[in-house]
Amino acid sequence: MNLKRRDFQPGDYEKIRNFLQETYSQASNNWTIERWAWSRYSVCYWLDCVDKWLGTIGIWVDETDRICAVVSNEGNYNGSAYFQLRQLAYEDQQIHEMVDYAEKNLYAMKDKQKVLSPRLNKFGRTSFEKVFRQRGYLKSMELETDATIFMEEDQPVVLAEGFTLDLASSFTAEERAQAHGRAFTDTDDETPSLMEERTRSFDGLIQAPDYESSLDLCLVDEQGQIASFATFWFDSKNSIGSLEPLGTILRYRRLGLAKALVYEGMNRLRKLGAKKLHVGSNQDFYKDIGFSVESQTEVWTKTFT
Repeated sequence: MNLKRRDFQPGDYEKIRNFLQETYSQASNNWTIERWAWSRYSVCYWLDCVDKWLGTIGIWVDETDRICAVVSNEGNYNGSAYFQLRQLAYEDQQIHEMVDYAEKNLYAMKDKQKVLSPRLNKFGRTSFEKVFRQRGYLKSMELETDATIFMEEDQPVVLAEGFTLDLASSFTAEERAQAHGRAFTDTDDETPSLMEERTRSFDGLIQAPDYESSLDLCLVDEQGQIASFATFWFDSKNSIGSLEPLGTILRYRRLGLAKALVYEGMNRLRKLGAKKLHVGSNQDFYKDIGFSVESQTEVWTKTFT
């Protein structure tokens, strides 16, 4: 199949989002739609790099302009590179072109050298691995894990005494940023680090086309502050839900708050028609409440000049 690369164009955000829906399957390592939304509307707002990120997305299309591959990072420029693939037999030349593009646009600098760490998609594992080895890439010990849980019945939502369920949209971006900072930096500080960046991120998040406020949940303490939070996403085409992010502030951990939010989110997703829930994590917390590993993505790496 003849493929050609083109730059990101107006309207491509939705086209790539639809491409990810079309190519979703248990056998694929393509992103689910929330990761695409999170990159564009959270990470890029956090880093204030929306225009830069859009300019580094490589799109390969066929003669009808149907998307057949997308090469990008998550907006964080840490050297990661993701290959979203249609289930096609790519020619070696096409794979080399995609890797060339990633090496030119998605590398990070470390010790005055360029580093690229591509993630190897299952759809092209055999053919891409051959090209990676030819180009001097090494397979690392790192794996990205996607865990899932099937939602066959409603789950009991038990709230610890003194906590109430609310929608995160009831709070300002600054209040949400404060809770996020406390949860992800393990601090009880009134003003966690990177508050400006976190606030931008939540301002962006609610602008994502797939964001649904009724699936953006939090538990609130007796002082009216966010104690735990979870944002769920729904892909109606594939009847799947996704979770990103989930966090509990330090002093309220081990009270079952996160579990209660996950179960509440699952129940809401079931009412919308979702059959299972995805999360990009291999943490024991998820395994303990019934998640199991569905797929793992290999991480390769190369240092070059």
